[in-house]
Amino acid sequence: MNSLVDKNLFIDQYALSVIAPIDENKLADLRVLLSKIQANIDQNDSILPFVNIEGLHFARFVILTSYTNKNGKVIPDQLVYSCNCDIGLDDHLKQISLSNALLGFYQIFSCCREFDSSRRDGESIETIKEFMIRFKVDINTFYRGHRGFAVKQIKDEDAIRSEIQKYLDKNIFDKTPLNQIKSNLDKHILEMFPTWKPPIDIRLKYISFGGVIFRYIALPLLLFIIIVSFLSYFFSFWILLITLVNLLLIALYLRFIEFNADSISDKIDSSFYDKIKDLTASEDRIVQNQLTHLVDLRPGIFRKFLQKIALWTLNKLATYTFNKGRLGDIATIHFARWIMIDSDERLLFFSNFDGSWENYLGDFVDRAALGLTLAWSNTNEFPKTKWLVMKGAEDEERFKTWTRKYQIPTQVWFSGYRDLTVKNILRNRSIALGIYKSMSDQELVEWFNLL
Repeated sequence: MNSLVDKNLFIDQYALSVIAPIDENKLADLRVLLSKIQANIDQNDSILPFVNIEGLHFARFVILTSYTNKNGKVIPDQLVYSCNCDIGLDDHLKQISLSNALLGFYQIFSCCREFDSSRRDGESIETIKEFMIRFKVDINTFYRGHRGFAVKQIKDEDAIRSEIQKYLDKNIFDKTPLNQIKSNLDKHILEMFPTWKPPIDIRLKYISFGGVIFRYIALPLLLFIIIVSFLSYFFSFWILLITLVNLLLIALYLRFIEFNADSISDKIDSSFYDKIKDLTASEDRIVQNQLTHLVDLRPGIFRKFLQKIALWTLNKLATYTFNKGRLGDIATIHFARWIMIDSDERLLFFSNFDGSWENYLGDFVDRAALGLTLAWSNTNEFPKTKWLVMKGAEDEERFKTWTRKYQIPTQVWFSGYRDLTVKNILRNRSIALGIYKSMSDQELVEWFNLL
């Protein structure tokens, strides 16, 4: 993975997704095992103590139930392990082996068809590594809400912010100048955290929304038109004419399939409400929530091609445009990813976000409907779209119904900082950047306003 800045100064979060077929004879045992892990998710004596794995932001295990695809092929039950960590796969496995989480992973993966459970002890980490590499899947779109922030930095900066608040609460500074208070705070932090150093304020490469669209879509299209025009000028006018006719036919075909696409029904049966009840039972337990969503793509090679282009475009935007704590105008998402799975026939989506499900989906509709529609416009029953990016998610009620219909349970979900929101993390970073720093009067006022 290529980061945008000096790797010696910047820790870019890594996204891992492993999807493997489950041994049908061990499915029931796997469900019981995952249930036990979730029940003790924050305990260091759990079967799989995620809390002991350094550098782990979020992790989840999800069971994808078997289904028959449109060609009649049966796709077996599958297990997904997904995580966001500070480091690559090798270092993540090293942290697993250094913690007491190895046996838990071993027990879980032993429920999969092609996991070699005959190897034990010192060889088991190699077995897990080989298994993960074999079944690791590519991620089409990956968004990070606080890019470059290591787990340890996030926790340290929250502890420092808390210590500053305690110091200010314990002392009275009625007429003390702000610069003197700041000097006292700097000395106090140095005393309390002698080995801590302020983070380096690294600026990620930024390209505006329009810049991304121009560079990665409009410019290649313009070059294509220039080449076609050049060929038609020197060889035959028919080349240009045929190209324009084909482009027109493609546009008309797109509108035709959009117009005739099925959309989720307004009619909802009782089983839908039963599903919602089961899903909401695990929500709103901490300040964060998670979402796992799985939906089929609409049939046809054209739809599959459009979906890949859409996710590729969104990934460019997530990398270069939405790298300042907001996806569109949504400031509550820690991490999100879209993955095309099962021969690119289904779209799997994971999100770790702040606040309630209702507010999260409402933010999507109000603040990022265009990107949201682009991400899912080629999936089954998505509200009707126009030119892939218009309408769609703007139909809020249908969109929320559609989201719930294709939302699936997450058997295990772990957060490395369960009491912190994206806003908290970004604010703490701004506070940390100001420690030991000389400031003007205006900068002092702005810094203290963060507290």
